[in-house]
Amino acid sequence: MILQNLCLSGGAEGADLQFGMCAGMLGHSVIHWSFSGHRTTAPASEVVVLNEEQLQAADELCKRASVSIKRWFPPKSIYVRNLLRRNWYQVGEAERVYAVASIEDGNVSGGTAWATQMFIDRHDGAACECYVFDMISDGWFQWNGDEWSSIPSPPIPSGVWAGIGSRNLSPNGKAAIRLLLGYNGKVDS
Repeated sequence: MILQNLCLSGGAEGADLQFGMCAGMLGHSVIHWSFSGHRTTAPASEVVVLNEEQLQAADELCKRASVSIKRWFPPKSIYVRNLLRRNWYQVGEAERVYAVASIEDGNVSGGTAWATQMFIDRHDGAACECYVFDMISDGWFQWNGDEWSSIPSPPIPSGVWAGIGSRNLSPNGKAAIRLLLGYNGKVDS
């Protein structure tokens, strides 16, 4: 049996597309989860559009994550609600998660917080292979069951993994993704 590497992401500008591009250039398959009305510049062959029933199936998982990160679900905006629902598909089948965002006061920032928390919730809050590159401190962290612990670097992505993160990808965040995946190409994405 041949195992194939698969990167799951969300097709958003910034970290999502950078993870997808680097993974694809290295021969990993890539899926960018999307939904009707969501625009992405990801290659059409990598985009899977979720239907309304699939999106609604993520509601309970979003509600659970909202308690941990102390945010409200469902938001009033249907578009934002669907972005949060889509996060479940990025991490729901992943063996490990790699995210690029900021960690502020012990919490992952932005929409990335939802996806990382859903993955942590899959493991009932226990230590798991959820890795975050913090663009502020310029280093990698792993969830240890209680908090984000600094690590030298995570293992190289393989198997089914999620590559997600901030739309506002900093130069050090972009470099972290490329270094993690061993991609040294000249593509300007």
